[in-house]
Amino acid sequence: MKSPKALVLLLVAAIFTVPSFQGFCSTLDDARELFRQRRLDDAILFLQEILTELSPSESKEACAMLARCYWTKATYYSNDPDTRFDLYGKGLAVTIEAISTLGEEASLCYWQAVLLGERANLRFSIESLRVSETIRKLCERAIELDPSFGDGASYVVLGRMYFKLPGLFGGSAKESVRYLLEARRYVEMKPQKERAHTVYYFLAESYAFLKEYEKALRALEAGLRCPRNPDAPYEDEADYREMEMLREEMEEKAGK
Repeated sequence: MKSPKALVLLLVAAIFTVPSFQGFCSTLDDARELFRQRRLDDAILFLQEILTELSPSESKEACAMLARCYWTKATYYSNDPDTRFDLYGKGLAVTIEAISTLGEEASLCYWQAVLLGERANLRFSIESLRVSETIRKLCERAIELDPSFGDGASYVVLGRMYFKLPGLFGGSAKESVRYLLEARRYVEMKPQKERAHTVYYFLAESYAFLKEYEKALRALEAGLRCPRNPDAPYEDEADYREMEMLREEMEEKAGK
């Protein structure tokens, strides 16, 4: 019977063509450096190559990194909806097979939830409603396994999901705030965290929906103080522009 690592590698080989990638030692640190440089295609190929050389725990981390690479490439470096749909699907397939063969891990549950939601949003709004329960369960499981993963990243997904869902389907701005405040606790401990601003931005949007404009303003001011990712600052440009516009709107509504 094949080992879990071998099964994951077979999945990767079946889904993707994996040319040889030379020039690096087979370590996850090398993959992290490729990702940091946003050499995403190289990072993907490299991670696919080194899976058989890793321990089970390292294999889980490698699969989560692979999923993150696909998400990043689709979200920030592709404008074509079909290409993005395909990339999200590839990342999703990796997380599904990794959980099936290697076992659950907070990072794998989180990325499966994210990729499932992104893929559904890209096609039909009704599909987003259909998968929302699965996303909720995946994030709750990730929190059970490790609430601190990604500095509260699973709380962010839940907070955003409750904000986006219509009220008839379980959406609630108050629930959104509750989860995002949990995420904020982690961000406050690591204010330099990559994409920390998103917690405050999403929190501000939820407060604005509840007409709590002063709270929304405070959240926006905190978010705008967060540093941009030095490795890829352009990835966050749209968020900062939208936060500035929302701040102007909140100042007007708060009578400032």
